[in-house]
Amino acid sequence: MSSDTAEKFWDDNINRRIFDLLHSQDIQAKFGGLIAIDHLLDVDGEEIIEFKRNLFRIYNYVKHLLPNPELNLMLAASKTLELTRYAGVLILKELARNSPTYFQAHIGIVFDNILAPIRDPKVHVREGAAELLAACLEIVTQRERQVRSPYLNKILSDAQAGLKLTPSEVIHGSLLTYRELLLHAGM
Repeated sequence: MSSDTAEKFWDDNINRRIFDLLHSQDIQAKFGGLIAIDHLLDVDGEEIIEFKRNLFRIYNYVKHLLPNPELNLMLAASKTLELTRYAGVLILKELARNSPTYFQAHIGIVFDNILAPIRDPKVHVREGAAELLAACLEIVTQRERQVRSPYLNKILSDAQAGLKLTPSEVIHGSLLTYRELLLHAGM
């Protein structure tokens, strides 16, 4: 299927149906929309590229369900949003690795926001964020050899501050940050 055909199919069918399910008055339909998103997040390969391009739109659809008087629906929505954080980290990592020239213009946004996923309660999100950080550090060190990026000092100070805190996920995130700084930034 060509990318234009896939995009049209996505917009005309999948995206519209997910939107309708999540905005339905029927609680079961909303659960169905969340389950559909969860299954799409689990699929790998080229056939799901349109879903990944629309990840922010899907995030906003799910965010619409929070807060919600139906507790079980809120719990399911929050679990789906956790998966989108992980998916977002993985997508950004792949963009950084495969399109470093394009990605460099957006690297500041990643550095400004990397602290949340690198301190996430879920280990796989923290490790994915560390891989994203590594990819970004590679770009910075390759492109800015003469001048040391001001982001490196900020990342280092965030890692140092994290080691002084007590939550284990924050300490683990700081150790992951140190590892990436040592391996990819020459610090």
